[in-house]
Amino acid sequence: MPPVPITTFQETYQAYKNYYIARNGSNKFERIYDDITNSSKIDQILQWSINNRIAPNAKDFLIIVHTMSFFIIAKNETRAMGAIVALYYWNERVNRKYCLATEKEMSEKIKSVFGQLSMLW
Repeated sequence: MPPVPITTFQETYQAYKNYYIARNGSNKFERIYDDITNSSKIDQILQWSINNRIAPNAKDFLIIVHTMSFFIIAKNETRAMGAIVALYYWNERVNRKYCLATEKEMSEKIKSVFGQLSMLW
């Protein structure tokens, strides 16, 4: 079972964000959000997604997160937050306009993030 219930994408994002902030503080969340949304690597995957009309999978976002200096020595809880913020950012910037992934697929992407980081218990 993941650290929060997986329902809709937006509800799961908000629940994990609240969980993360309660455990690590809002300053750390804001740092993650800023690092993700200002990342040229994230911009590249957004542009790739638009150009190819393909929704990236959770692993695509995790690979990027793992290469960012802030996340290299981070715990999986923080890496998950980074990947989920990246998914949220992609959903807001690309998916809302191009409809490349359904709500169910977005929820599955979050579940996949938790699974790939062995956070399902």
